[in-house]
Amino acid sequence: MKAKKIIRTIIIVVLALIVILVVGFYFYGNQAIKIGVEKGASQALKVAVAVDNVNVSILAGEVGLKNLMVDNPEGYQLKKLLQLGNGQVKLNLGSLLSPEIKIEDILLENVNVTLEQKGLSNNIQDVINNISPAAEEKPQEEKPAPGKKLRIKKLQINGVNVQVKLLPVPGQTDALTLKLAPITMEDLGTDDKL
Repeated sequence: MKAKKIIRTIIIVVLALIVILVVGFYFYGNQAIKIGVEKGASQALKVAVAVDNVNVSILAGEVGLKNLMVDNPEGYQLKKLLQLGNGQVKLNLGSLLSPEIKIEDILLENVNVTLEQKGLSNNIQDVINNISPAAEEKPQEEKPAPGKKLRIKKLQINGVNVQVKLLPVPGQTDALTLKLAPITMEDLGTDDKL
């Protein structure tokens, strides 16, 4: 009798913890992911990154971002490198366990990119240099394990503005804005492994 009571108590405690975790994630999960995105991206890019809202629906396989902003590196005149009004990704969850990850849809809207020249470099190259690890020579002892293939059913990019700020030339404008036409691509995939 005593063993049944202990097992029943353990099961009740585990179920209560699961319910608390699910309810906690429902109410606070998106905020925790938002903080993680901001801190992780800021550390990786070595510039400030902010996002107004993150919406993750695990069971539906969907992720959404609202108002993602990436600052320019120090020393540039313009404040923002990138602004994304809306980003959404829909994933086929069943594909995570298969050899091929399938993304059903990627939507990027209201994208503002700033390309600013400074000397022989530019802001985008400086950020890329921040995330590229220094070339380390590692002895190649083991062959890497095979990765997964990636397929994207549909990619849509709408409302793209590129602000270009070049080095000033006397008598010439040093800034211009380019508006790109909407981009839609379907059935993207690669034979390269992730």
